[in-house]
Amino acid sequence: MLSVGSQMPEFVVRDTERQKVSNQDFENTVTVIAFYPMAFTGG
Repeated sequence: MLSVGSQMPEFVVRDTERQKVSNQDFENTVTVIAFYPMAFTGG
């Protein structure tokens, strides 16, 4: 689990327009990332 002030782990995902987004796109910025497991699924 990450704590406040931790460095963002490396990742690559696709946005809603299918464009790749990675942690490098957020360098030198304050960023909050939220994940919603099972969002928009039947779970």
